[in-house]
Amino acid sequence: AGVDAIVRRIEGSSAWTDWEAYTLGGVAANLAGAIDHQVTTAYAVAGYFEQSRTQQTVQGPAGPETHTRIVYGAAEGGERLLYFVRAGQEVVWLTARSR
Repeated sequence: AGVDAIVRRIEGSSAWTDWEAYTLGGVAANLAGAIDHQVTTAYAVAGYFEQSRTQQTVQGPAGPETHTRIVYGAAEGGERLLYFVRAGQEVVWLTARSR
């Protein structure tokens, strides 16, 4: 239920499916950059390469949040999404594929 609530807050979320969510808290939240790199590498091996990256600060339920959206595309047209929500010492990162 918590994942569904986060997904509903993501602009354009209906264009994506097969959502997966993971969390990092406390000191582990500092690993978000490593997660970004690891997922980018895994997608590249699978034939998906970064097409766009945007970042914005939005007002979340508990205060300001930083949202980072990274879209990866494959030569045959499929897309993957990596989405980070950072709030204080917590990071949620989500992945999805295009419909």
